[in-house]
Amino acid sequence: MAPAVPVQREGFQDASGFEIRHAEDSETSVRRRWSACCRHSREGSGSVSEGIRLSQVGSFLCATSMSLASGALFDAYLKVLEGTNLFVGDVETANGMAALATALPVGWLADRWSRINVLRCNGLLGLLGAVALGWAILHDNIPMLFVGSTVMSMHNFTYFSISSALLADMTNAGHERTKVLGDNATMSSLGRASGPALQLLAILVSGREDWTCEELHPILCLGFVIFVPYLVCVWRVQKPDAPSLAAREPLAASTAEAVDTSGCGSCEASAGPPMWKKWLGATLLETGSLVTAVGSGMTFKFWPLFFKGDYGFSPAGVCAMQLAVWVSIALAAQVSPKLARYLGRSRSVILTHYAGCSLMFLISFYKGPAIVVMPLILLRNAVQNSNVPVVQSMIMDLVPSHHRGKWSGIASLRRMTWSGSAFVGGYLSDSHDYRYAFFFTACFHSFSGIFLLLFSLLERSDAQLYELSGGC
Repeated sequence: MAPAVPVQREGFQDASGFEIRHAEDSETSVRRRWSACCRHSREGSGSVSEGIRLSQVGSFLCATSMSLASGALFDAYLKVLEGTNLFVGDVETANGMAALATALPVGWLADRWSRINVLRCNGLLGLLGAVALGWAILHDNIPMLFVGSTVMSMHNFTYFSISSALLADMTNAGHERTKVLGDNATMSSLGRASGPALQLLAILVSGREDWTCEELHPILCLGFVIFVPYLVCVWRVQKPDAPSLAAREPLAASTAEAVDTSGCGSCEASAGPPMWKKWLGATLLETGSLVTAVGSGMTFKFWPLFFKGDYGFSPAGVCAMQLAVWVSIALAAQVSPKLARYLGRSRSVILTHYAGCSLMFLISFYKGPAIVVMPLILLRNAVQNSNVPVVQSMIMDLVPSHHRGKWSGIASLRRMTWSGSAFVGGYLSDSHDYRYAFFFTACFHSFSGIFLLLFSLLERSDAQLYELSGGC
């Protein structure tokens, strides 16, 4: 018999090229899948964009309703009702405990059920809370105030945590996610600014500027009117058709696996940093945010009362100040993604965090006129809060999509500690003064920055983690 003649194929020297052909066939298959994925992405991009827009508008309306019904004037109403800062802290503590009780069930549901359906059910819960709180305000009923306020707290926590996870699913890691979450933070801040703006308008139109419960009733109840269009907006959000980032990452890994035939392990490298480093990085960032929240809780609820008590601001003056605070935070949320892209996310977060700490120390010691204190407070709040969407995007990049709901639930510890420290802030303000509480806030923020520095060291120890977190 004649010897078998090797079959010649284009691109091969001999028949031993089977492995190379197998790799090329695999690569071709993956590229076809990638092409189909891109077509699917383009077809579904409209629904993704619409989902992002509706989620951000929902954040605006929810924040507007929240700031009208339970914002600065609500805190003033509580103090007028009972006469102490401690009562304000008690209500805030109850709100935090309610959010804590909601955290794990909501996180579990968000990872096992449609996040959009969770948001819709949450909207119905919020409607019940709004009815209860509105009735309690009109009748000055303290037990029902606690009930309505805690239910609304559960609703607000669920919306802002789950909507952030939903937006993360709709965006790619890195600058795109930072930009979208930054825009969402801006919409939320503008909503919180719209509340005081509408309250200020109502006060000016009515011509009443007395700190009495009867005068505050109609102004606070404006927030429940805004809740209706918010519900409509939430109900219109649909599940996006376009593939999320979680669907693209395995596809990229498949491409790397198809191309890698040398056995040098490039496929393993393409998988990114080890999972334990991702979890450690996310834990460091979240712990830093947790300690920051402890400090912020001692202060943020008491800015309006500080200007009312120390500088004699009227209700209109308090509304104007709160409006300016939230507008400054909204503007800073637009600047922070640009700063993060220029310096790197980790560097920009550390810079803004310690700049805010320095300003807080200055405010706690300076006892000058309101015309000087107000710009300092506006600048401090803008700088300190500007890094929130950046940190949030870094955490979402590190946490896998199927764990984001649970992680958002765990992150509610920030809400609980914020509320618990509000009790401490109320006690410090009553026993000493507001600046005494401000000083403790600055100390806590200085300590929380250590966790940001530790994360920076961690990301520099791993080039892939450094690239993933946007350090370069």
